[in-house]
Amino acid sequence: MATSLAEQLKRLTVPQTSLLKQDNKKPSLLFDKKQAAEISREAFYQIGLDGFEELKLKYSLFAPFENTLFHATSKEFERSVQDRAANERLDKQIRKFFLLLSPYLSFTCAHKALEWLINRYNIQEYNRNDFLMLILPYHETNIFVRALQLVKINETSDSFAWLKNIQKSGVHLSKSLLYEFAATSPQFLKDIGEFTLQALKEHDQAHKASVVINFCCMTITGAIEYASKVQETHITEILRVLLKGQKSSITDFCAGSYIISGKLLSKTELSEKVLNKFVDNISTIPADHLKTEAVLLLVILYQTQVHFSGMSELAVRNLANKPYVSKILRQLSSENHFVEPLIMLLLKRSVQCCLIEMECNELHKFVLTLLNDIQLENASVSELISITLETYGKNRKNISGNIQIFNWVTTIISTIETQYPEVFDNEVSRIMRSESGKQTTKVQKHLQKLIVNSKNKLEIDLFEKLYHPLCEIRKETIK
Repeated sequence: MATSLAEQLKRLTVPQTSLLKQDNKKPSLLFDKKQAAEISREAFYQIGLDGFEELKLKYSLFAPFENTLFHATSKEFERSVQDRAANERLDKQIRKFFLLLSPYLSFTCAHKALEWLINRYNIQEYNRNDFLMLILPYHETNIFVRALQLVKINETSDSFAWLKNIQKSGVHLSKSLLYEFAATSPQFLKDIGEFTLQALKEHDQAHKASVVINFCCMTITGAIEYASKVQETHITEILRVLLKGQKSSITDFCAGSYIISGKLLSKTELSEKVLNKFVDNISTIPADHLKTEAVLLLVILYQTQVHFSGMSELAVRNLANKPYVSKILRQLSSENHFVEPLIMLLLKRSVQCCLIEMECNELHKFVLTLLNDIQLENASVSELISITLETYGKNRKNISGNIQIFNWVTTIISTIETQYPEVFDNEVSRIMRSESGKQTTKVQKHLQKLIVNSKNKLEIDLFEKLYHPLCEIRKETIK
């Protein structure tokens, strides 16, 4: 009971009460606490200003802070007596500064600027979570160790209690410990993701956010690897940043998202809703340098998520409109990657889209290129013939008036016949033998139409005899 009461009283202790007790010691990034207590406010301001001026030379987006955080009037600012609205406005300024500072934290000028913010605005207490997000990407450096020692962390009721031992020992935070914690804390993964998205929003040059991006992607990947089982909460909390990354033109962000996606696909089964979003995003292939990686990720997706066989028309057209996709698939196939599930889905959905939409476009060329360039398994060839006939049959009334579409379908059939003669003959024989002894079926009629493509009764009769169920008739016809 006493312990519980003590914890409640600790939580009721707001920063203001502790911040006023700083006569003999002062928190400092650059100095010992006792030494810092003897340094004047003006001296701290000059140290911070010197660092800030150097930062402005490195990155012009720091300039606006000379009228706020580093203005001369800030020397008289006492945060502990400000109202909630004033502190919230200040929090936004400080967070923005942290986001811009991230790529420069290893520089001495950044340490000097932070020294002023610690001295004047008590960022290690008021802005603790943002401060930790700023330093965590540098968890294997000395500046992380030093900065962490300024932060107050409770050993029990604290989301960052896992850092307490690191803080006490003064050692670097290892990747393994970071990943172990991240695997058990989906909220931590969400916070990292949100901080990354905000950093990308603030920076006018994408490479400036690379430190945050790399840390985010590395940590999420590590968390998935270390998790004994990927839970729904893991997926929910990382989904926003993951989907943003998949369609980002920023190479580092996109590449990191592909790595996370691949790890996630290999570790757990995802819902069809999530997978459809993945496919739509990846099919845009936004980063020019990641063309092969994007196609390979789609290959992995359809290999691992065997319950999923969907692909939106948007995704199909995205891929068909990129000539290099078929070349990459051919290369992957030649390297013995199992591309069959993706290839078959692309062929199936392309045929369906073309015959339903009745358009002569890139999809036509895409299908024929795939058929000519990539060797399919026999079962896939049989399936493709069936799909083509089925889709043709459902849309035949429209197709009959469109010579271009009809010729395209007959080209598919003749290409299959040329590329896979034995499989083709077996499949045609199977279709023609079905419903033996009964009236010719619709599928048989469609097949006759596409193969013979003639109104000549003699030609149709010859076709029927060549594929007749009775062996004697077939032999007689060949003679």
